[in-house]
Amino acid sequence: MATRQRRRGMHRKGFTLLEVLLVMAILIILASVVTISYTAIQRNSQSDGARMNIRVLEQACKTYQLDVGRLPQTLQELIAAPQNVPAGKWRGPYLQESQVPLDPWGQEYQYTTVNLNGLMEPQIVSAGADMQPQTADDISNTVQTQQ
Repeated sequence: MATRQRRRGMHRKGFTLLEVLLVMAILIILASVVTISYTAIQRNSQSDGARMNIRVLEQACKTYQLDVGRLPQTLQELIAAPQNVPAGKWRGPYLQESQVPLDPWGQEYQYTTVNLNGLMEPQIVSAGADMQPQTADDISNTVQTQQ
């Protein structure tokens, strides 16, 4: 009888196909959950990064306005003094970078000025993840034009 039990124990050294498939299914489910969570976190962090860049650009535009007396015509004026500004008024560069940053999706921020209750305000927009302007995923400093 002892030899019979030893033989059964010797036959039971590996895993059955069902056990291997079950472990693989569990690993696949865990990998998909992690991937979906990572994608959502990455999407949120890109949007947050765009919002932070827009705030920095907006603040730089307002500082430029205080120094020069008007908003910049382009975001490039935040880095290099434009030709039409009187000497001594431009105190830039107004950004630490040597060029205007791109949004997290590699696109340029769209810059315009809008009249809000008689005051000119900068409006800075990122086209968002779909890289198409004027869609639901656009990110901006939410300046609303006067109607």
